[in-house]
Amino acid sequence: MSIYVSEAMPWVTLPTDIPQFATNSNPAEVLPPDRLARLMAMAARRKAGEG
Repeated sequence: MSIYVSEAMPWVTLPTDIPQFATNSNPAEVLPPDRLARLMAMAARRKAGEG
C-alpha cells in the first residue's frame, strides 16, 4: 500500500512503515518482484484487449 501525501492535511499522521509519496511512485521500486511481474502481465493482457 502506498499513500500520496502531497495534499494531506497537516493533522494527519501516518505510520512510518507505510511508503509515502508526494506524487506517483515507481512500482518497480516498491513492489516485490512477484507482484510486479503480475502487474506487468495484467497490463500486457489489458493492452492486448483481454481485459
